[in-house]
Amino acid sequence: MADNDGAEDVCGQTPRDQAVADRASAQRGVAEQRLLTLMLAGWRVVRFTWRQVFHEADQVTATVHALLEQRLCV
Repeated sequence: MADNDGAEDVCGQTPRDQAVADRASAQRGVAEQRLLTLMLAGWRVVRFTWRQVFHEADQVTATVHALLEQRLCV
């Protein structure tokens, strides 16, 4: 904690902030359930960030091709 003439730093969360956090948490839960469903159905799920897809497209493409090659060779 920073020392500001004896005052303490305070952080608060408004109900709206909590609602946004709750909604984000619920969305993560849905995404995790969808991921689990796909995995149980035999799918291999890989995740890429927006930045990877748009700024490292060659690496993303190479990864997907390598995974497809593995799947075809099995």
